[in-house]
Amino acid sequence: MEMKSSESASNVTQVMTRSQQEKVFPPRQFKHATSDFETFLHIVKSSLGSGLLATPDAFKNAGIGLGLVGMAVAVLVITHATSILVRSSQAICCTLQKPHLTYADTAEYAFEYGNIPAVRPYAGFARKFVKVFSVITYYGVNTVYVVLIASSAKQLIENHIEWSLNIRWYILLVLVLILPLGIIKLMKFLAPFSAIANVCLFVGLGIILFKIMDDLPPLSERPLVAPIEKVPLFFATMLFGLEGIGTVLPVENEMKNPDHFLGWTGVLSVSMFFIGLVNAIVGLFGYWKYGDAVCGSISLNMEQDWLSELVKFLIAVAILFTYGLQMTVTSEVVWDSVRDYFHKDNSKVAYYCVRASLVVGTAIVAAIIPNLAPIISLFGAIGFSMLGLFCPAVIDFVLFYDVEKGLTDWRCWKNILLIIAAFSATFLGAYTSLADIISNYS
Repeated sequence: MEMKSSESASNVTQVMTRSQQEKVFPPRQFKHATSDFETFLHIVKSSLGSGLLATPDAFKNAGIGLGLVGMAVAVLVITHATSILVRSSQAICCTLQKPHLTYADTAEYAFEYGNIPAVRPYAGFARKFVKVFSVITYYGVNTVYVVLIASSAKQLIENHIEWSLNIRWYILLVLVLILPLGIIKLMKFLAPFSAIANVCLFVGLGIILFKIMDDLPPLSERPLVAPIEKVPLFFATMLFGLEGIGTVLPVENEMKNPDHFLGWTGVLSVSMFFIGLVNAIVGLFGYWKYGDAVCGSISLNMEQDWLSELVKFLIAVAILFTYGLQMTVTSEVVWDSVRDYFHKDNSKVAYYCVRASLVVGTAIVAAIIPNLAPIISLFGAIGFSMLGLFCPAVIDFVLFYDVEKGLTDWRCWKNILLIIAAFSATFLGAYTSLADIISNYS
């Protein structure tokens, strides 16, 4: 079923309501569709990474009490923003009878079929906007992953030998490991790697918590609320640490039961509750143990013994096995832009060549600028705010705008608040990232 641009988006809203009641979703012809549990593993791994180890430092900027409350608020905001993006995508899928849409597709169709005629000429721009920010943000994430894995390998190996190698040799070693992971296309085949990554991450966290819970100081020594000027840094750290919206639609698109994704007991809500709980535990106990002496990564506060080295190894393996999942975002956008340049008979080979080129590219960039993490974090701060808060709010606004109610509609004001939060997070994230850049290069 096709729609013309002149048709009202009220049809989209009606189909969405019906799909929620009758579970009407276009059939998805996936030979290797993912189960609810496999989807849960992907979402958890896309949001839980090395940033989790920075949550105690974030609590330092909020205090024990405000940190816990702020964590809950951040999780709720991110979960809601993610859910309205998926809901919009599912509504358009039902209307156009498409089995799945990418993030860029969703943005374009929302503008094209939305209830605000004035924005329809900008549908193409909306698509390009999402694509550009997706590539900048997630390709940067993958490049930083290469640097992190190489740095960990260098530390672990050279702690036991008398000579030292340039980090670029370790980046070459990492390339050999990430190349087969980076070209895996189907989420079904990435699920075992997400499972292993989660196991490594939680074993590492278990060791960290075991060590920091020993001989905890009185909780009264830690403030409930930190100085107000530090609180924005807490929210900046948490928003960027919890965000994983770029991988959500690719994961949801390959679900066997997409109607299980949303809702209070849906896969997304359960995943985000679990992610928030883990972050709260690590942040609370890490700050409780070390107070203002806590480092940017809690692992740096640990004594340098074999357990500390084991933690570094496990975290490095967890990041390694997350590489393919994060590369899915960039490869999806890039392939969508270049697929028409290849003959249909050669499209499969071309697809894997494009993905392999992207993987090699992350290693090349990492080798050229090994200390690029602060620069990439600047783009990430801006990109995650735009992709995670701004774009979902705008898409929901233009797609479901109620012409009769106008600005009296609660949905309208809710989306305006999300847009304000997005710009605030962008400013705060850019500020902290620029401060890191100045500190590193001065």
